[in-house]
Amino acid sequence: MAASEGSFFIPKSKSATKFLPDAPPALTVCSGAIVSFETTDISYERLSRGEQVEVEEINIVTGPLYVKDAQPGDCLEVEVLGIEITRCWSVWIADERVCGCLASKLAATGRSSSVRELELRGGSHVMVSDRLQLPLKPMIGCIATAPAPHSSHAFGCGCSTFEPTYEHGGNMDLKELSTGSKVLLPVLCEGGMLYVGDLHACMAAGEPAWVGFEAAGVARVRDVIFTAVGTDHEDALQKALEQAYDHLTGKEGSLPDSGNQVLTAEEAFAYCVAKADVRFGGPASRQVLIKVSDVSQFIV
Repeated sequence: MAASEGSFFIPKSKSATKFLPDAPPALTVCSGAIVSFETTDISYERLSRGEQVEVEEINIVTGPLYVKDAQPGDCLEVEVLGIEITRCWSVWIADERVCGCLASKLAATGRSSSVRELELRGGSHVMVSDRLQLPLKPMIGCIATAPAPHSSHAFGCGCSTFEPTYEHGGNMDLKELSTGSKVLLPVLCEGGMLYVGDLHACMAAGEPAWVGFEAAGVARVRDVIFTAVGTDHEDALQKALEQAYDHLTGKEGSLPDSGNQVLTAEEAFAYCVAKADVRFGGPASRQVLIKVSDVSQFIV
């Protein structure tokens, strides 16, 4: 997916394993620019060769993108315009930090690792074996702005691309982060400093095996999924539901207008009861996703 006229491109060589607010920008653009992030799969290539890769260095992201005039207190609305997968992998490792409960199933076979490149067929399917093919459903696993500037870049400081996730994003592993989706990310440092990576060729909802079909490719974005991160799932659910309710009632400062009708308080409550579908994010996160469909189709 080459960058078209009037758009910009960040190569995979501009990669990182942490969201750093003080990193040199890979690219600086004005608000509204279209940017293609080329992402790498070198971690999985190395694993396939039997090399050791630290868990905290598996999720490599591309960036950061500096957006002019973005200041703390703003939000970046990132719209996913397209995702092209160029290579993908089946990653099965006998380490519960990587493959969850299915790690023990591989260990039971006497192997510690099974990392295989998978064939992409016809731009529509992933060939797992000669007889098993699965539909290609590209998505972004890891997207975030940088945390506020601080003196420490330790594992739990808001910088990790692996776990946990934060209010400014991270390894969210939401299959809905595919072409056509939008996500709002808070700006915590000047320029926002946007990072994108960890593409998946396809992945089940909630990332049950703790991995998708890990992939390299190009994500093309422009700078509404309702996401919230809290201290636990109950807190995250509360934040996400309040955000959805505020959006439905047209509260000032809520998500940008998406063409939905503004509801009364009673209508918004009833709509959340009947139509606000909830599910949790990937295993690295304290996330809740609330999907609220267009209200106008139900207005008589």
